Amino acid sequence: MACMGIVTVGTPSIQTVDYAFATADEIQALMDLGADMNERGDNGWTSLMLAAATDAGADAARVLIRAGVLR
Repeated sequence: MACMGIVTVGTPSIQTVDYAFATADEIQALMDLGADMNERGDNGWTSLMLAAATDAGADAARVLIRAGVLR
């Protein structure tokens, strides 16, 4: 799958998202494909932490919260 800000090969990973460029629809598409929303990256950050760390990630953070991501 390839979208603006997202490229996945094999099992989708929410950690591959560039939250400064990804849209809420792209985040939702990854979740629909089975991405683990609570996955932690090598730095220990979750997708919600990554989205919250950028001004542009607010829409992505809302999608993640609505989907039940709590950390």
